[in-house]
Amino acid sequence: MKPNTAIQITNLSKKYIISHHKTAYNTLRDSFVSFWKNLFTQKKKEEFLALKNINLEITQGSILGVIGKNGAGKSTLLKILSRIVEPTNGEIKIRGKVASLLEVGTGFNPELTGRENIYLNGSILGMTRKEINAKFSDIVKFSEIEKFLDTPVKRYSSGMYVRLAFAVAAHLDSDILLVDEVLAVGDIAFQKKSLGKMNKLAKDGRTVIFVSHNMGAIQDLCDQCLFLENGEIKAIGKTDKVIKQYLNNKKNINLNSSDFKGTLKELIKIKEIVINDNKNKEEVILSPKEELEIKITFSIFENFDKFRLTLSIFQNSIRILTLHDCLNFQKV
Repeated sequence: MKPNTAIQITNLSKKYIISHHKTAYNTLRDSFVSFWKNLFTQKKKEEFLALKNINLEITQGSILGVIGKNGAGKSTLLKILSRIVEPTNGEIKIRGKVASLLEVGTGFNPELTGRENIYLNGSILGMTRKEINAKFSDIVKFSEIEKFLDTPVKRYSSGMYVRLAFAVAAHLDSDILLVDEVLAVGDIAFQKKSLGKMNKLAKDGRTVIFVSHNMGAIQDLCDQCLFLENGEIKAIGKTDKVIKQYLNNKKNINLNSSDFKGTLKELIKIKEIVINDNKNKEEVILSPKEELEIKITFSIFENFDKFRLTLSIFQNSIRILTLHDCLNFQKV
């Protein structure tokens, strides 16, 4: 492994075995018959490759964004790097200590207080009590949950939990920080605060891997981006370029697939959709920061003094919703 490499992944694959079960039985007789059938028949199992032949090298002090639709393998990759899950094949080399913030509810003992969990996590990272004490006030201040520090974390809301979990992961002595989509649970102010902290950590030489569906956050924070699809690397490189490829991976600007609903759908027909002067194109490249202009031309088959048009555009967690009052339309 090169001297400036934090993580090196070679031919990494992760396979799960999925068992297929029938639906719940309706009667006692059904249960009895199914029991004897299952006793002498082998259950049907299916192999599912969550990650396929991943090769990746991450430089120390960099921030890597990881994007992809649900089920692409993003969380599995972070769980393997956190040593929560073992890979099926391949090799991983990691330089330094790893702190991770994955699913809400993991990493803390729910019966312990926030204060006790801070010391527990520090001990897991190999820190002494004296070293944890030196970081303690910074963790509490960043999390903004001073009043609840001596309350068991099982009584925390999901937002409070994420605040403390991120503060602990970001302030304790780790060399690599892994952050999954859990930051979406927190409020906007805390999300911005957390993104700023991750940026500072990278400037201090720590490596950050950030999984998110928030393309704006990925673009603002990450210098490199990894696009996963069906467990494979679809693209890796400069963040802007990879995000554009991800957003345009599906042909979703299509008149035939437009979903036009409502009580007036039989009386109105869409003729044309223009997005930023791109007329009826199936693939339109848009940046998350780019101004969006949509023009819709439609025919109506009855006179209307007024009706309301709702336009919703979404992909994964990105959603835009607009309302428009349409006045004095005459039928064609």
